[in-house]
Amino acid sequence: MKEEVEEAMKEMKIRKACGIDVIPIEILKSLGDRGMKDMTHLSNMIYEIGEWPEDFLTAITVPLEKKKGAENAKIFEQLVLIFTQLKCF
Repeated sequence: MKEEVEEAMKEMKIRKACGIDVIPIEILKSLGDRGMKDMTHLSNMIYEIGEWPEDFLTAITVPLEKKKGAENAKIFEQLVLIFTQLKCF
């Protein structure tokens, strides 16, 4: 599982919106070996228990206008904010 977490962390793009936990991806990437161990432990626990932490099931949807003055729902995009750690899975 460690290799999968390391690969996911490498693929995470920086300068993206923070999740609802307000943790920038740059922080996760800067945690080094200790952070990697913690993320791997979290991944293993989720896998062993077979359930996602309840907080990870929460998401906030933010409508964004595609065109200025949009009134029709079809003209909106959606930005979905999830926990930053969840982006590793």
